[in-house]
Amino acid sequence: MDPAKKTNHMRYAGSVNISEETFGAVAHDVALSAISAGFRNAVLMCDHGGGQAALSKVAEQMIKEWALKGIHVYYIPDLYYKEKEIMKEYMQKHGLPVDLHAGTDDTSEVLYVDKMVNGESTEWIRPGKLVNTREADGTGVDGDQTKGTVDLGKMFTDAKFLLR
Repeated sequence: MDPAKKTNHMRYAGSVNISEETFGAVAHDVALSAISAGFRNAVLMCDHGGGQAALSKVAEQMIKEWALKGIHVYYIPDLYYKEKEIMKEYMQKHGLPVDLHAGTDDTSEVLYVDKMVNGESTEWIRPGKLVNTREADGTGVDGDQTKGTVDLGKMFTDAKFLLR
């Protein structure tokens, strides 16, 4: 990785990057720790576009190693991909902007989880700092945070758990 090149998500302020190889190794070791602790099912999933291929590869490798020992390793891509499909369909149907990074959907999910954790005392979102912008301004936002709501956040968060 060349730190001077600001590509992919690294062009967003505050980003941290680890290689796919490192991410896969961490996922492998977390799953292996669960197996070592006695879990018979290990589930690999990620709520981000990056890392999906690494998780799939780790699951395939671990299945080969552990399946005959009665251990199940699962990779669930739907947590990210299907929820994004549901979100895009809903947003388009209701005339809301489909964002790419830290926009309406992401802000809504954080608003919802913030309310679930902190009640009416919002601690994670500063409403006066929400923006409607595109990535070129260096904020890391590529969308409209101002359209985010707790209700949308509940719907999008629930979609992650109701996928079948």
